[in-house]
Amino acid sequence: MVFLREQGYFVGSIYINVIFTEAVIVIAFVVCLFILPAGDERIYYFLLALAFTVPLAFYRYARSLWLSFDYLIDPPEKQNRD
Repeated sequence: MVFLREQGYFVGSIYINVIFTEAVIVIAFVVCLFILPAGDERIYYFLLALAFTVPLAFYRYARSLWLSFDYLIDPPEKQNRD
């Protein structure tokens, strides 16, 4: 399978990365609300750190998921070797 695609092909992986990052931040926020008081500034610093690190850590996985999704939707045609 060719991994170098045309320009704009991996925009879908950006969507996957953004959705995953937002989900992690929302879940972390809800968990932090139960652990720390609502006005505690440590929550915001923790969420800011997550907002910077999660997209960087999940970047390759998002691209792989996008390639897998594309493969499932539009599989390559098999070549006849007669």
